[in-house]
Amino acid sequence: MVYTLQNNIELTLENIVLDLNGTIAIGWKIMEWVAERVNTLQSLGFRILLCSGDQRGNGQKIADELGIEFFSANDAAAKKTIWKMLDSEK
Repeated sequence: MVYTLQNNIELTLENIVLDLNGTIAIGWKIMEWVAERVNTLQSLGFRILLCSGDQRGNGQKIADELGIEFFSANDAAAKKTIWKMLDSEK
């Protein structure tokens, strides 16, 4: 999706990356409003991804439940690699 910002600057937004930090799940239970919002964003054409350093596999389970992609990233360097990969897909 392309958005026009101030001074006619265009911003293209294709991916939304979530990070497990209590905003989508508490105690590994998906908050009730999350699936609805994820579905809405997907219906608008956004690619939704979950990026987590979770070692127990809960991040993958949450991503599977929401029908979104999962990327494992244990530190800032791993997250940077994912950002570069997403940028290169343009």
